Amino acid sequence: MLTDQRREEIIRIIYTEGKAYISELADLFKVSGETIRRDLNEIVKREKIKKVHGGAVCIKRPIREDHYDIRKLKNHEQKLAIGKYAAQLIRDNDIIAMDTGTDTESLAAQINGVHGVIIITNSLNIAQILSNKRKNGDFDGQIIMLGGDIDSDTDCAYSPLTNEMLSRFVVDKAFIGATAINAQGITSWDIRHGVFTEGLCKVAQKCYFLADSDKFGKHSFYHICPISEIDVIITDDKYPISEMFKEICKKSNCHLEIVNTKSVD
Repeated sequence: MLTDQRREEIIRIIYTEGKAYISELADLFKVSGETIRRDLNEIVKREKIKKVHGGAVCIKRPIREDHYDIRKLKNHEQKLAIGKYAAQLIRDNDIIAMDTGTDTESLAAQINGVHGVIIITNSLNIAQILSNKRKNGDFDGQIIMLGGDIDSDTDCAYSPLTNEMLSRFVVDKAFIGATAINAQGITSWDIRHGVFTEGLCKVAQKCYFLADSDKFGKHSFYHICPISEIDVIITDDKYPISEMFKEICKKSNCHLEIVNTKSVD
């Protein structure tokens, strides 16, 4: 492994775990403790990480989300790959709940060839995508739009009424998004989004989290749920996922699916 690759992996481990020990890193990468110390000396110059006795820790600072329009333009290939994979998990007659988000919008655009599906969402964008597909004959399912106060930045409903309506449903599969994910779980910068996503997880028999790989090893303002409450995480292969995080998923009975971005047509 090249030096830069090793250092990027060390950064991801520290952000995911919150800390890392020199001895464990040396064993993991099969290098000397002195090599790891040099790596950490360089890492702390540019990352929110500080050295401590025997290792390094993450200086926790919540990441903020870009405006929704900006997020829609970022990581297009990754979102397309994630959306296509997730769409293949929807079966005839499924009852689906979909969170607002750029990854879930990509999923909605890829839904084809299934019949009798009911989709519940708080997103005007997702409802419009599905409505257009139905007009074109690409979707014959039912679309249920949850009501409430409409957020003009994201074009979705957020309010106690929205959450109350959601709580009355029981769904087969929920597809959710968030700002960030780490060993402690998934987090959102927007509290309203976080509360709604919590509700989605509670009404679903199975919960799928869709996330670009650059969201891993980070955290934001509002904690939504731990990894153990997610059944499947679907991400892309642009950035590597640490072996430690993979082990956490395994212990939490959460399946991690890494989609090959280059395989997308």
